[in-house]
Amino acid sequence: MTDHAILATLRQCASRHSRVDHEADDLMQDVLLLAVARGRAITDPGFMAWAKGAIRNHARFIARTAGRRRVRDAAWGTPCAAPNPVPRFSHAFLSSLPPAQRIVALLINLGLDRAEIT
Repeated sequence: MTDHAILATLRQCASRHSRVDHEADDLMQDVLLLAVARGRAITDPGFMAWAKGAIRNHARFIARTAGRRRVRDAAWGTPCAAPNPVPRFSHAFLSSLPPAQRIVALLINLGLDRAEIT
């Protein structure tokens, strides 16, 4: 099999595991870079089987990551109710504090909790 035939076969395999053409190109490129990093030659007899499996596994990984990202982004967009009202310090009280404590009090006024401030 020539190099062009191997690449065409890999491109066809990547197209089966991807919905969009440019994603298929990215899949193929990622797997070829992985092959170079692992020292696999395109002319090896077991390369095609390995590459097809790597394309399939990488496509699944990308799909899982995209699904998790969509769920995370959707959850980020939904407002959550604050369990306690945010304490508000008066300007007079803030001006009486030392600079380091004033910064912490201003962060509390912004609604940050203990973990976010630290």
